[in-house]
This record gives sequence, C-alpha cells and structure tokens, in this order.
Amino acid sequence: MAIFEIIQPGNWIVCDDAVWGIQMDNLIHGLESQFFEANVCFNLFETAQAAFLARMVEYASSMDSWQSDRARRDDVRKQVENDLTQASSTMSEDEISFQVDVRIARDAWRSAPPREHSDRLQFIYARAFIYSLDLFEKLLKDFSATPNVPTFLADLHERMLNDFPCLRQVRNTLQHMDERAQRIGPNKRAIPAVPTDSAGIKAGATTLVLDNLSNSTFQTVMGDGRQGSVDVTAESMQRLQSIMQAIVDSFQWKGTKELRPSVPR
Repeated sequence: MAIFEIIQPGNWIVCDDAVWGIQMDNLIHGLESQFFEANVCFNLFETAQAAFLARMVEYASSMDSWQSDRARRDDVRKQVENDLTQASSTMSEDEISFQVDVRIARDAWRSAPPREHSDRLQFIYARAFIYSLDLFEKLLKDFSATPNVPTFLADLHERMLNDFPCLRQVRNTLQHMDERAQRIGPNKRAIPAVPTDSAGIKAGATTLVLDNLSNSTFQTVMGDGRQGSVDVTAESMQRLQSIMQAIVDSFQWKGTKELRPSVPR
C-alpha cells in the first residue's frame, strides 16, 4: 500500500480576515479530500490488478487439470440424472448438460466470485481514480478564481491540465458512455472515425475502443475521435502530490506542523 504524504506547515492560515481564512481552509481540505480519495483508488486498483494477473497465471497453470474437471462433471451429471429419476422426469441431453454447468457454477460461486465480476474491479477503481482527479482539477480551477488567493494557484491549475492532458475528455466519455457508444460526441456532433495505434491498441477507423486497460493505463475514445488515456500509476499520484503540496505551501501558516494523512486510530 502506497501512502502519498502532504506536509501542512501549521494549523491555521495567517490572514487578517478570519472569515476568508476559514474559507481558504475549507477549500484546501476539499482538495485534500480528493487527493486522499485518489490515493485510495490507486491502492485498490493496484490490489485488483495484482489479483487479476495472479488469476491469469493460475489459470494458465491449471490447463492440465481437465481430468479432474471431467471427473467433477461426471459426478454432477450423475446427481442430475438421479434427481430426474426420483422426480420421474425427462430432459434433453442439451438441457442435462446445461443443468450440470449451472450446478458447477453455483457451487463455485460459494467460494469465489465469477470472473466477470472480479475482472471488472480494476476497471471500477481506475474509473474512480479518474473521477477523483477530475474533481480535484475542477475544485482547483474554482479555487484559483477565488478573490484574493495567491496568483500561483492559477499556474498550478495550468500544471494540472498539462500533467493530465486527456483527463477532462476521458472523464467526459465516462460520463456520456451511452452517447460515445453511438459515436455521438460533445454537442451531439458525430465522432469522426480515427484509426487507433497507441499503447497496445491497434485498430481501424471503424473500431470504437470505449473501455480498455493497457497495463496501468486506462484508455477510451474521446469526443474528437482520438484515443485518450489516463495513467493509474504511482507517477500520476506523485504529480498530484506535488500540486497538492504546492497549493498548501502557497499560504502562510501558523501553529504546529502536521503530516497528512493522520496516524491511524
């Protein structure tokens, strides 16, 4: 588990206007909450992706277990046929085979979730990470436009846009996936057909990539037809950490220095 730290130089912002100081403190803590949320999502993503890769290795190593699988199917088939006999019922061969599949699957789900569920966890956490970054950017934009704040905040917002150039359009696609699936872009305009050849994806202009993970890079089509990506990585968190620390350091503080996040209780 990776914890990305922020050092707060004091407990209170130095200012002559107590109301303004409270407002600044609230804005900083709003940004800090999204920073911590991104950190949580990153750790959950890392755990889910590691589990996914481990399952792939386990699956590859279990390819030779067909004999035990076959024996298991034979046992379950006997149970199904016995149940049919006791119920004085008949069933087609295809239906018997299906009932065997059903019983094996339901029994397996008692000890582990289906692959279609567990494999989606890394996508869920990647999207949550992107949403946290996007809300951080929006809060920083509003913060930098607040009267009497350090002008440096506007520079930090610009850095955020440069550090995550596809963030806004990727988030827009996630928010409007129903439209992107129909090749509908912003303002109801048709998304142009653009070939994809980047980060492990090579596809023709007619292929629409909406939801893909290439290692730790989340990829989706953007409103202009190009492929956009956001890295769910420690490097992304470090860039966000640098911006968050610079925001805190833009103000003068008084009181006791604090390490954020806090010590677990």
